[in-house]
Amino acid sequence: MTAPAFAVTFDDAALSEDLAHATAPGRIVALDARRQFAAHGIDIALLRPCQDDARDATRLPGCVKTYLPAPIGDWGMVFEGRLDEHGRPFMHCLAFGRRHPYAPPNPASTSSPPSDSRPRKPPADATATAQFARSALTLR
Repeated sequence: MTAPAFAVTFDDAALSEDLAHATAPGRIVALDARRQFAAHGIDIALLRPCQDDARDATRLPGCVKTYLPAPIGDWGMVFEGRLDEHGRPFMHCLAFGRRHPYAPPNPASTSSPPSDSRPRKPPADATATAQFARSALTLR
């Protein structure tokens, strides 16, 4: 028995912007993942919850991520759960990029995020995200 998988959609303009900031190896990883996810979906076991508010000021409430190449690669994709017109959950890719290096948070730090960090789009529809979460739980 295979694990449940979600269909995946991509915003071509957003992915192109992220690829413009990626290294050549990162672009290869992203494009390979896109081909795989578009053809086969993403296995629910590969998804990890995002922190609502990350140390670098990125805001991703209700989003999930996967590491690329799986299972613990140096890059990642962030997804928002959505529902199609028939109420079936799917993943929409919001961003691709290099994973954050682990560093314990420094509460005394007042420095701002690096200039190349761009704010990411929060989920556009909180109701759809909540419905997706409920639907996803029934797939486990």
